[in-house]
Amino acid sequence: MSDVDAIPVNDMLLELRNRTIADIVQLQDFHVFTGYSYDRYAKMVAAGHLTGNVTNLRTSTTLADKEVADILLAYLDDDLPQVVLYQVVAYYETFFFDFLKILLQNNPYALSQKRQLAVQEVLSQSDLQKLILYLIERELHELRYKNVQEWFAYLERVINLKTIGISEINRLSELKATRDIVAHNAGIVNDIYIQKAGSLARARIGEAISVSRPYVYDSADFLKHLVFELTNDAYARLHQ
Repeated sequence: MSDVDAIPVNDMLLELRNRTIADIVQLQDFHVFTGYSYDRYAKMVAAGHLTGNVTNLRTSTTLADKEVADILLAYLDDDLPQVVLYQVVAYYETFFFDFLKILLQNNPYALSQKRQLAVQEVLSQSDLQKLILYLIERELHELRYKNVQEWFAYLERVINLKTIGISEINRLSELKATRDIVAHNAGIVNDIYIQKAGSLARARIGEAISVSRPYVYDSADFLKHLVFELTNDAYARLHQ
């Protein structure tokens, strides 16, 4: 018996939606409350309430509280938003492919009908359900390396949802391109970013991409919106 047989598809979609939203909300709280603590520390130093030193025992680095405060304020504007951006995009990517997996388990006929398998690949699966799951995971693994527009073109083939438009897909493309350039090119824009971001590109080749706190705040809210819209639309379609 497959997971889809054991648990109704709509219940799986709602559980996935709720879990992803909870993860993003927790990350948003981490962002805001960590930033608040950095700012509060700096204010306490400025008011003269903290005047000692702080030592990192693992590196033997010792800094005065004033130096620590300066570093924390730099983290607040640079490092912290980048960490949050990386994680929130990862949460969305996990959601999107789990979302597709649920839909494909419900309707495996949406899988590619021209895929060729080696005999060994078929024989290594103990039953039909495991073979279907193997095909789903293989197909989704290949899709992960394609661009966001192709992700949604594939989704449209699986289930025709009307909620997400081209403007939202383009925004997601730019957001993912920003995450990728921060993770893989130290935030310096290259032609890959320009290609992925398209008309929404926020910097030119050779420039450092901005990952400001407002950009990250808005991006997290935007991804929650996508999660809600996709799952609610799919729920409604499958509940007809």
